[in-house]
Amino acid sequence: MLDQIATTLTSAGRWWITELSDLVPASLSRAREAGSRVVVDLKREGVDLLLEAGRHRKSLVPDLDTSVALGDAIGRLRSHGRQQSVVVRLPHADCFKRVVELPENARADYGQILALQLARVTPFKPGSIAEAHVVTGPGAQPGMLTVLHLAARRASFEPVVRELVAAGVQVATVDCWDETGTAPLAVDFLAGDRPASSRAGWWWLAGLAAVLIATAIASDDWRHDTALARVSTEASLLRPKVQAQQRSLDVEAAAVRERERVLGLRVQRPSVVAIVDELSRILPDSAVLQQMRVERDTIDISGTDSSVVGLLSLIEASRLFHDARLTSLVSNDQDGRERFGIRLQLRRPAQTIADAIPGGRS
Repeated sequence: MLDQIATTLTSAGRWWITELSDLVPASLSRAREAGSRVVVDLKREGVDLLLEAGRHRKSLVPDLDTSVALGDAIGRLRSHGRQQSVVVRLPHADCFKRVVELPENARADYGQILALQLARVTPFKPGSIAEAHVVTGPGAQPGMLTVLHLAARRASFEPVVRELVAAGVQVATVDCWDETGTAPLAVDFLAGDRPASSRAGWWWLAGLAAVLIATAIASDDWRHDTALARVSTEASLLRPKVQAQQRSLDVEAAAVRERERVLGLRVQRPSVVAIVDELSRILPDSAVLQQMRVERDTIDISGTDSSVVGLLSLIEASRLFHDARLTSLVSNDQDGRERFGIRLQLRRPAQTIADAIPGGRS
């Protein structure tokens, strides 16, 4: 009986806290939008200052056609007496955006789930990215929600935030424009950096949750079997997607390994220019090289010389070649020169290094 009561308390507490934490900030946001706030609009060439009230906004620097430097913007804020609190807004192009579907009953863990997914599919370094998300509506499958996940490089806004704070300007939030550039997205990239104790209204949320939990204890049982069946169904729906994503990652990893292998072979094997240069160095001046064919580690050469005697020993002494042998009988051309065909092998890197070190070959 005690275990059942404890389980009921835990389940009820998680559900009410999750629901209220989503509802209260939205209402507070609407109340805040009823007043006005100053927006530091980041642009490529500087910043713009906007006075925003709901959907209406006007520039605080109407006398200028272009953006101003951040230092000038801080001066304008002081001249207007609005340096107490501002919103920093990023261009939409500076935000990485994706839309995903997640189980509704995992809503309290969306931040951790999305952060893990982002770490797997992007090359960003840990700590270099700020994230935010907002639920946009129901998903295509029952029990799923559509979530807009946003990420921005901290380097794109943290220097501005630091300079504003150093000048005595409090930064309330950091958000970004939507795709049209006419309205902000309801996100805050600073939310993950704030301790839980600083969230507005948290103390009375906890008290209200306690009252609701006490009410839930007096109500009917929470139908645990139904909840577990629902979680199992949602997990079975997600499993094929996770497996497909894992297979895709495995294919990409195999392709990367294959590229690394090919690049490694290119580094190990000498270039054709290096091969021709080495042949020119070791062959006597009387030799005329008429044809050369390179296939992997095997090289076939043909040409003429006044005397073929000694050519094989010259090639064997090279730092790049070994295992030289004649591929055809030596014959004389119409000028009396001896015609030869020789096949030789490229040395492996270990053999090349050993030949370069005195006493390296036994």
